[in-house]
Amino acid sequence: MRFTCTHYKPAVRQAVYLVLFSALIGILANAVNPRGISIRLYAPEQFGSETLADIQPGQKPPLVDTRQIHQLLDRKAALLIDARSAEEFASGHMPAAINIPYEDLFNHLDVINGLPHQPWLICYCDGPPCDLSHLLAAELVNMGFARVAVYEAGLDAWKKNESVVVGKDKSHE
Repeated sequence: MRFTCTHYKPAVRQAVYLVLFSALIGILANAVNPRGISIRLYAPEQFGSETLADIQPGQKPPLVDTRQIHQLLDRKAALLIDARSAEEFASGHMPAAINIPYEDLFNHLDVINGLPHQPWLICYCDGPPCDLSHLLAAELVNMGFARVAVYEAGLDAWKKNESVVVGKDKSHE
């Protein structure tokens, strides 16, 4: 029995369709995930640049690092928001942060409605694998806040080189 290319064509075609269908499912799942990977065909703007446009509802908030947080705090252009529970906040949080627990978000609508729209609202939690900061940031953007960012490294990374505050001094329970 002699095999030719024509014997393999249906199998190759099916494999190509399977790969394309799998890629489409992966892209769709990534698009609806609040922590999905940003797919860009261009280099992202530097967060600290003055040309960064405000975020529109449905867009993913940018990620910031420790250096950028310090730059924004020095200019009084940021408000830190801890997305963890009130108990976790009381056990240690970033200086000058307020507590809006994502898990109890709708009991804090009065606090959210009182948040300023001008400075950047930087959400954080413990850091990976915690995704509360991403979820809270997505909710704030959907509520109409245009300057929302996520400190993805979180409190775990902050504690390595920076001080934390213990207590409930700025918690919004």
